Amino acid sequence: MAFKRIEKITYPSITEWIKKISMPNSELFINEDETKYDRLKVLKEIIKLPYLPPIEMRAEDILNKTKYFKRIFNKKRNNLCTLRLLPLLAGLSKIRKRGGSLAENIKWYLKQNINHRDYKIEIVPRNNQVLWSAIFVVDYHGIIGEINNSGITSMVKGDHRQAPIIFSYNFKNWKLSKINPRVEKILKSAIKKICVKSYQKRNILKNKLNAEFTIGNFIRGYFEFTIWPKTGIRFIDYNRFQNNIQKERDIWGKNYDNKIAGVCVSTGKTTGCVRIIKDPAKDKFEKNDILVCKNIDISFLPIILSSSGIITEKGAMLSHAAIICRELKKPYIALVKNATKKIKNGQKITLDANLGQIILD
Repeated sequence: MAFKRIEKITYPSITEWIKKISMPNSELFINEDETKYDRLKVLKEIIKLPYLPPIEMRAEDILNKTKYFKRIFNKKRNNLCTLRLLPLLAGLSKIRKRGGSLAENIKWYLKQNINHRDYKIEIVPRNNQVLWSAIFVVDYHGIIGEINNSGITSMVKGDHRQAPIIFSYNFKNWKLSKINPRVEKILKSAIKKICVKSYQKRNILKNKLNAEFTIGNFIRGYFEFTIWPKTGIRFIDYNRFQNNIQKERDIWGKNYDNKIAGVCVSTGKTTGCVRIIKDPAKDKFEKNDILVCKNIDISFLPIILSSSGIITEKGAMLSHAAIICRELKKPYIALVKNATKKIKNGQKITLDANLGQIILD
């Protein structure tokens, strides 16, 4: 199997998107993101969930070069990592540096124009070779998600080299967008790890994490996991608020003679004129136009806010952009092959993101 290298870039965190749209209950959402390793640690203790634990330290450890810092630094200075700076005071934002070695990231950290003692530090291990990464949500309707042989960054960006394998499980049957016995085996193994058959352990998790459970006793929520060479599945996120996305949704879409299909990302239906955007800073866009492009990132946010709907060639159901579009209630269909060629600029279309269909007038 050929490994995919993780790009050494800094990508905006979901909290940066949330703050830009003034999302209701944003503080709860941001806190959930910043405390994910605390919840994963509890799951490890109670149900032995495998996860990638961060190394935690104080600003003083780095600034004063304490024995603890020196021990960690000397051992892991050349190891790839993500550096997470989590605020200790209300009103401050999380700061994050993905990619690079620990030594490189410490240099970056010391150059930040911040009061370092206002943050705690998490050093999260990374690998420049990834076998598989997956994101999935579990709710009362079932389980849906995406898996790809690339890093988790490409998943949250929706900017993958090849389309992810989409999957669903209705607590009875599995369905994958591409037949792959190995992937199916991985997914079944991952889902099994969040199935809590013990009544006593479920009660502990309810009390400690306010966890909820589905039919079959699966933990309800949003999850991410990754697989590196010589490791099994390692979970890297458990979020209790990002899982309500399945109602009235056909994630598979349907092809018809006069329709183009894709994957439902954010439900809704709209009719309007298409604007194909290559450069969001330069290309013209009118209010209530339908945005069509290769992929969307945070630079597209002003256009997303003005649009009546979105169509992309890339993208993902559970990317950061997808989460934001659902919060904004913008109909969004992703993974529409050659959308920028099949749909003409200025053309009037109907975007049905309940069924994943695009009807050309």
